[in-house]
Amino acid sequence: MKENYALRYLQKIVKWDEACLTDEVAWLRRVAAYKYDSYQDFFAGERFISAFIRWLNQFAEEDRDFAYSILKQHLIFLSAGEMQHLVRRTVPAHFRPHWLRRVAQSFQIAPYEVGLTTEAVTAYNRLMRRSLFVGLSDGARIDAFRRANVGTLSNEQVVVNYELPPSKLRSMLEDLKRQEKSDDAVFEMVFLIDDFLGSGTTLCRETEKGWKGKLEKFGNSISEVAGELLDSNFELIAHHYVATDFGMQRAHENVSKFTTETKDPNLKGKKIHLTADLVLNQSSRFAKGQDAKMDEFLAKYYDPAIMTSSLKVGGDTVRNGFADCGLTLVMEHNTPNNSLAILWADSPSDTAQHRMSSLFRRRQRHE
Repeated sequence: MKENYALRYLQKIVKWDEACLTDEVAWLRRVAAYKYDSYQDFFAGERFISAFIRWLNQFAEEDRDFAYSILKQHLIFLSAGEMQHLVRRTVPAHFRPHWLRRVAQSFQIAPYEVGLTTEAVTAYNRLMRRSLFVGLSDGARIDAFRRANVGTLSNEQVVVNYELPPSKLRSMLEDLKRQEKSDDAVFEMVFLIDDFLGSGTTLCRETEKGWKGKLEKFGNSISEVAGELLDSNFELIAHHYVATDFGMQRAHENVSKFTTETKDPNLKGKKIHLTADLVLNQSSRFAKGQDAKMDEFLAKYYDPAIMTSSLKVGGDTVRNGFADCGLTLVMEHNTPNNSLAILWADSPSDTAQHRMSSLFRRRQRHE
């Protein structure tokens, strides 16, 4: 009933002819049922159709077709099933090659030969158990990661958050020693897991006060126990389910400089591998200056009052997304701030500028 009412209202705010309206309503219903209704941050009782019409209504009549084209032609929406697929691929597609490479190097054989000898297979299984998996945010979906690898990985080598007390890390180490029946057992590889790498600065960035980011925080969290927890030659891999190609490039540059300059003895000089599964290229972004019509549209319907201290880290405006990433990406659990602000931002109630109304409301993690 609510959807039918909303669609009747849609007829009043768009200037589509009857045939066009029929086709577009059919398309909206399909994508809503297939994907968009699953967005987790809709208000209670709300569905995509009503959110779409509320969003479209903020634009002047002459701009509504263009706003609709952003949704229909450019939006990238990753559903729960698609994200689950990326989680399940992580170990076989991205972590296993690292184990094979390291074992092959130790035996001076090719990676594909690891399964040919009992000694190499034993070393592979030991290295897999001597790997520590650390979530960098809620988006890492560590619960789903654990379920996807039941029987392959132990729960005592997987942690939800990188900010752990030393007592927990020592407990995980003791469990490893008991399982291997060896007092010399330590973790040889650490895998940091997160859902999204956009600008490449959240993982690691240089500020006036020094290096900041999740990598630096991870180093701080293990500093007290690193000597007893980790092998002196441990490897560190940071994996993201989704990333941008330009973000990956920037992250590589930042991480390389960080490991050269950091005073953290556990990370200084360390070779840190960066991997990602789904990588978005330049064709999926609208950076400032790339499309004049898009720039004009975003400027017209932007409210500077949405800026927060955390958003200012990426620049003076987020019209084209945090750090000018210009994405049109929405993930079923949240919308990255790297996406166009018109998709996710809501103006504060006391704003004097254009009152922005989100299509896929973003849950802010920082103020």
